[in-house]
Amino acid sequence: MKKIILVLVVLMLAVPALADVQIRAEQVINPVTVKRPCKVAIKYNVTGETELARGFALEVTASGGATFSAIQAAKEGESTNAAPGYGIFVGSVDASNPADPCWGDPVADINDPDGPGQLDSNSIVLEFGSLYDKDAVPSAAPLNSGTLCILTLTKPSGALLATTVSISANALRGGIVMENAGPANGTVSFVPGTVECCRTCLGDLNSEKWITIADLGMLYAKIGAAGPPYQIPKTDPAYNICGDKNEDNWLTIADLGMLYGQLGAAGVPYQIPCP
Repeated sequence: MKKIILVLVVLMLAVPALADVQIRAEQVINPVTVKRPCKVAIKYNVTGETELARGFALEVTASGGATFSAIQAAKEGESTNAAPGYGIFVGSVDASNPADPCWGDPVADINDPDGPGQLDSNSIVLEFGSLYDKDAVPSAAPLNSGTLCILTLTKPSGALLATTVSISANALRGGIVMENAGPANGTVSFVPGTVECCRTCLGDLNSEKWITIADLGMLYAKIGAAGPPYQIPKTDPAYNICGDKNEDNWLTIADLGMLYGQLGAAGVPYQIPCP
């Protein structure tokens, strides 16, 4: 019995405690084709709290030369990519326009204090809030977990394929505010995410927006340099997701064959423009 209790204690200690509030970055993946568009979802989870969040003020940054080129978020009452209830974009509220006071976008104005980053930069400040009567219309409450927005990343030629998207609270704007107008009762964690995406399309290893014999040669050289059994795992620095034609997280002879076949089918001059 003592041994069983000891094992249970060890297992409990080995399992990390979940944060009461968690904000994380997660790459968007098409569930049908398993394609990796250059997009990252900013998600939240407050299930560990006794009440919901009222608003979020977040700083989001991207590494590796990537910039945020577009944002997709649902306005209040819409049901696209944001969880119901966080479509009040605090920085865009315009009291002088009673017909449409809250719409705009979540990106904080560049003229606001501390001069936050904007689109087409590698750092951006986002603001989301909820607005509903929880006593009169409790069904309008936000979900306790969901997606706040989806950001599109753009990478210049030569930039690293893997980008780390990090999140932190913007203290000047209140960070994370709960419905009692105070901070979260428990712990808050911000989980960065790795976004791996081709700047153009699978097979375009040199990012020139064409799949050509040059790309075939680059993939051939990579796999050849690896030596028998001629395969490079995702964990290897030589791995290049744009060369992973079948997206199995390996560069192999199968990928080489697929690229060869694609170029052969294209015919002279054996080049395919990226979409």
